[in-house]
Amino acid sequence: MSLWNQVQNLHPDAFRVVQSLYNCNFPIEVRAFMEDWIEASIHTSANFFTDPTDYPNGEIIESLMGNFISTFTSKVEIMVNKDCQTKFKGVLETLIERYKVNPLAIFKFLRHCISVERCLVGHFSGNAAFISDDLGWANVGDIVKQFTLLAESAERSQQNFHTMDAKMQQIHIFRVFQEIDSNPDEIEMPELVNEHDRVQIDIPMMAQNILSSYALFHQNITTTITYLDFLCEKVLNDKLNQWKCQQQGADWGSFNEGLDTIQLWCEDLGSVILNFRKQMRSIESFVQNIRIYRTQTTLCCEEWQSNWNKLDRMFSSLVKRSLVVEVQPPQVIIKGSQKFSVLLRSLIGSRPQCILDTLPQSDVSASIVPEEETKGTQHQGTDLRSTKECVLKNDLSKLIYNEESQRSVAYFPNLYVEKITRKGNKNEERTKHKFCIMFNATVIVDGKGYDICTPSLPVVVTVHGNQGAAAWGTIVWDDSFRFGNRGAYDVQENAPWCSVALAMNNLFARETGRPLTARNLNYLAIKFFSMFPECYDGVVEWTMLFKHQLTLNGKSQAFTFWEWFYATLKLTKDHFTSSWKQGLIEGFISKVSAEELLRSCGDNTFFLRFTESMEPRKAPNQLWKGSISIIWVQTDRNGQKVVNSLQPFNAALLENRPLSFWIRATQEARILYPNIPVESVFPLNAPPPGNGYVQHSLIIRARLADLTEVTHKDQQIQMYRLWEINLAPYIF
Repeated sequence: MSLWNQVQNLHPDAFRVVQSLYNCNFPIEVRAFMEDWIEASIHTSANFFTDPTDYPNGEIIESLMGNFISTFTSKVEIMVNKDCQTKFKGVLETLIERYKVNPLAIFKFLRHCISVERCLVGHFSGNAAFISDDLGWANVGDIVKQFTLLAESAERSQQNFHTMDAKMQQIHIFRVFQEIDSNPDEIEMPELVNEHDRVQIDIPMMAQNILSSYALFHQNITTTITYLDFLCEKVLNDKLNQWKCQQQGADWGSFNEGLDTIQLWCEDLGSVILNFRKQMRSIESFVQNIRIYRTQTTLCCEEWQSNWNKLDRMFSSLVKRSLVVEVQPPQVIIKGSQKFSVLLRSLIGSRPQCILDTLPQSDVSASIVPEEETKGTQHQGTDLRSTKECVLKNDLSKLIYNEESQRSVAYFPNLYVEKITRKGNKNEERTKHKFCIMFNATVIVDGKGYDICTPSLPVVVTVHGNQGAAAWGTIVWDDSFRFGNRGAYDVQENAPWCSVALAMNNLFARETGRPLTARNLNYLAIKFFSMFPECYDGVVEWTMLFKHQLTLNGKSQAFTFWEWFYATLKLTKDHFTSSWKQGLIEGFISKVSAEELLRSCGDNTFFLRFTESMEPRKAPNQLWKGSISIIWVQTDRNGQKVVNSLQPFNAALLENRPLSFWIRATQEARILYPNIPVESVFPLNAPPPGNGYVQHSLIIRARLADLTEVTHKDQQIQMYRLWEINLAPYIF
């Protein structure tokens, strides 16, 4: 039986979770429509276990998603139902646009959905192999089971409530009958006399029955609170916190994986708690009325009040944590000139008729505050507003309920920082100061007002572009090395090199579309630890990465290791992202290693590598940090292999002409390592002249001096190998 057939046979509560996985951009109908392809290409295929963050898998996944779109297109074209065809064509257009930008995102979405489906099927069928697929959602079956038990408990309480309500209605009717017929001796109809006598006997007995039903209700609500406590812990402290951590490590912007499912659970919890509170109020009035007929009543007042307080605390925590920042602000913001947008979402906002009184029209305000003022405010509803020292403009919005998406959202389209004042020593580096966009709202639920306060991810505010590298360094370190339950944005002062390298790799992959290779990471490790040979344990301090100046051939440079790395990243992102994604640029490789590899190749074979610096001449310092060079091999007149490097190209040169132009203009660069003809991967793409002029071209001719072997080169090679061995535990 296919996975989709098993999913359709799941318990209704489990199937609701499956429905929440899909959205308007990828409806569940498309999941059913593409059942055969998903079954063959993802569920039962090794592709399911493919790691999308591993570079060699990138091309496989891109090809797989291309096949998915082409298959989807072919099936849509032959559909008979024109309404469904029109709907699916709209979905197809969205997928194609998404595929052009980030094909891995489609794969990650499908893999997440299939993983949750497998976990649910595995839990309810007992197939343990399915349950272990996704560690983040492996316990989804347990949560669904607890929600099922919660629903059953709520149903029992509802039945007890209806029983007590019906009996109370009978008592009220009988009392009215007694008041109307207060003198039964004068009643002409004898049967009413008998009814009067029966009422006198049954009311005390009925009151006792109501008290018995009350005892069952009280016992059941105690059990229900146990389920609620477990589910609040799993949904709010486990799943929601997990989502927030994943959001901080994901692509900057929107991250929605699993949020719809969390919203479904939050609304279920809110509905159950509100319904129980309503029942408890009604039953409390029942019991007070029963005292008239049964003076000896034991109401367990202390336990009743304790249960009420527990429900109130759980509901308060649910409401205060229900507002999340779905689309985060950029984490590096330029003061004054940069406008940005933020989207907030209420996780209890799709059922306003049964949960919320005023949430869909609640005002939401935004403010920017220093990180030290945010400590302890995340879940306490503390109202933090912008002050005259920190001013955020266009800072008001409303929570608006959208019928189509069934979400209550608040959108801030044009936020910008008008003024910022940093506390502390004026000589302290400004880019170390972190701020937070704090969002405040007051909502009324069940007649009670709640102050909600939710923070954004940490942001760094700069005043000019030259601060970008240092600002991003602060953000990357914060994203990667924050404490698990930090009060504000407290971070570790040091971290293992393997974790630092992973953070740098993730940043490079996010910004350029391709992660670093093992050889790249090995080179970075060698380069870094050659500066700090005392770090035998592989632990990197923050200051080593961001404060100590880089050394090259024993000379201190005018920039740090991080500034050099970030400048290289920016050069790649701005000028040759496509070539980097295709794996045409080796990039992070030492000159010695490149020379070793090239000496075994034929003439005119070349590498593209990032350089540590460029010759000063008249170039300003900021251009030294990010540059790329062509290094190639030739046979000299003596028949010896000689490796040469071309003067590096910096951002200024690449602004005028692309990298492919400079490569094709270098006549010595003809074969890209190991054996790729240059014209097949770096085409000229020059537009034909259309104005009657003959097109000109530029050719680079390298002027080579009479090179001799450097006497200390063998020592460098030996040192390189020594570092490679010593750093093995810390190198990917």
